Order: sequence, then C-alpha cells, then structure tokens
Amino acid sequence: MAAQTGALHKAGNSNGNGSGGSSGGRRSPLSSSVQVWSVDHRGLSHELMNNSNGGNGDGGCVTKMVMNGQGTTLVTGSTDGVVRMYDIDTHQEIHAFNAHMDGGGVGGLVYRPGKGGENEVLVTCGRSDGNILDWDIRDLKTGPKVVRRYTGATMNDRNEQHHNYHLDMRYDASSNYLMTGSKGGRGVLYKTFKKSPIDYFGHHHNSVVAVDWMPVWTIGHDSAMSFALTGSLDGSMCIWSLMKKKTTGDGGV
Repeated sequence: MAAQTGALHKAGNSNGNGSGGSSGGRRSPLSSSVQVWSVDHRGLSHELMNNSNGGNGDGGCVTKMVMNGQGTTLVTGSTDGVVRMYDIDTHQEIHAFNAHMDGGGVGGLVYRPGKGGENEVLVTCGRSDGNILDWDIRDLKTGPKVVRRYTGATMNDRNEQHHNYHLDMRYDASSNYLMTGSKGGRGVLYKTFKKSPIDYFGHHHNSVVAVDWMPVWTIGHDSAMSFALTGSLDGSMCIWSLMKKKTTGDGGV
C-alpha cells in the first residue's frame, strides 16, 4: 500500500547494488538514486532514477527529499543544484529544473500551502548561495517560476556572512515562520513573505544542519509558546522558546 511505503536515500552506486564506482568494489559514500522500500515486505520495492543526466543516474548526490501534500509527487534536491520531481505511481521522473547552481547545491526543500490551502508552493534553499526561493510549480510544461526570493545576505553585521549557508529548513505549524540551519552555528528565523531574516537562534560550535518545530503550547487567553529546535555537527541540540501573541492574528515574535 502507498501509505505503507517509505522513500529512503541509500548510499551506493546508481544501479542499487551497494558497491561504489571505484576500483576494488569499495562502497560509494553517496549516491544519486532514491530507493523506495516496502514496510510490509521489508524489502526494496523500486528505485527512482534521475533522467536529467542522460538517464544514467550520474547526477548530484541526493541531499533532501519532501513529499507533496497529496502524496503523489516526491521532490529531491541534490548537490548539483538540481531539483527533481518524481511521480510516485509511475516511479518516473516527471520534471527537473536548476535551482541553486553556485556549487553548493540544494540545502533544503519544503512545501508551503498556498492561499486557501491549495496550490502548494515549493520552497528551496541553497547551501551556499544565500537564497531561499518560492517556486510556482502549477504548470510544469512551461517550467517552475521563482515568485519570491529571500536572502541571508542583507544583514546588518557584515561579519555574519557565513549565515548565508542554508543547510536545512522547516516551517512552523502555521506556516508563518521559517527556520533554517546555517554554517555559522545558528538557526536563522524568517517571517513568511519577509525577505530578510528577523532573528537568529543558537550558540553552537559548528554548523546547524537540522531544524524543526515542536507543537505550540497555549498560555492563557492571549498568548502561545512555540518551540524551535536546532541540531548541530558539534553533537548538541537546542530548544528555543518563542512567545506569540494571539491578538496579532498571524503571530509575532
């Protein structure tokens, strides 16, 4: 059943046999393939290969994956900066487009509901180009279009440019706030539709490579507490509390 099938990225070469492309049969540490596993049968169901490099699977290594809200399309981001979209039913790549081509590749992928909860917007961030991009993906025949660009480069502190490296990202439950990881050891907070960061969280000693949100806690009648999480390569994880005022409608930090 589709609901019982999980998509996982498995290290190995693109033909799925787990052996690397180097001599001696050594295992490759990274791969450009996505493998789908059956939970019921505890085995490999099928493999999704990218076709945007001649169909031979030699594209960039997969760094991020996200499923659309309908569960029909899997989207991957790779180190080559290309975003690839796969049809879950046919197991075929249906579209690929250049997103972050500066050499750092794709650092994060998320879907955000559009107006009225429809027409999902695909949001991508670059690992080193400083950009977070909103993509209109309703018409794949003409290709995805950038409809909004956020940047980490317009910051007051010129010494904080390493926060341009977006290594992961997540929206809170309301989709009003976006947190990204950074090479500078902090979580970078954006307000949706505001193109520059509004705050930073973290005192990690290495890159923040994982971010997430905890459920909102209601406090009294006019306030709620939201918690953001940051995880770092230094082995630490921090939980940050953000107070929101209900009377502001979409929240304030």
